[in-house]
Amino acid sequence: MNKDESELYRNQLVKARDCANTNNIRYNSNLNLIETVSDINLQVVKKLIQDFLTEDMSKNLVGYWGVNCMDISANIYIFLHKLGIPCEIVFGDIEMGEVRKYRVEVEPLIEEHKNEKNKGAQTVHVWITLGDDIIIDGSLYDMTVVEMNCPKLWNSRIIVTRASGIYLMKQIRYIPMFLGAGFLSTTNAYSPSLFF
Repeated sequence: MNKDESELYRNQLVKARDCANTNNIRYNSNLNLIETVSDINLQVVKKLIQDFLTEDMSKNLVGYWGVNCMDISANIYIFLHKLGIPCEIVFGDIEMGEVRKYRVEVEPLIEEHKNEKNKGAQTVHVWITLGDDIIIDGSLYDMTVVEMNCPKLWNSRIIVTRASGIYLMKQIRYIPMFLGAGFLSTTNAYSPSLFF
């Protein structure tokens, strides 16, 4: 594995937390962003998601998932929290072959949060972290198969992996910019944190 990629992601995740603090975006402050998540715990979460969540979501969310990252991530967040697994929603961008997919600008999103309203489509990619370099993404599978015309690289529509593993597999780099389910509660019609 490319440990440098994981270290880069961890450092960006800490900066994303700092951005959330600076802008008063609520997040799970008990989540340890730096402590290593063991491979065993990673496999347990992956199995729970594959066995209990992916099938249910596939029944209710028909079609292309590549544009539903916010809704999918909110569902994953709720699922993991109900199981007592600390996690958080991450907002940022992804690079696919060194090209940024969304060209995210943080400032307009932070303004929406401060004004407590959504100004239309939010240009951002959203995924879940357990801390460390763990990425849980429910829209990347469809994006890579449909938009990049790749063969199916994963055995589940909801991808659970390390930043280093996903980079080695397909040169996909996640760029965390801020984190916190509190962002959804101020800028969207729903808040996953209301379920707890």
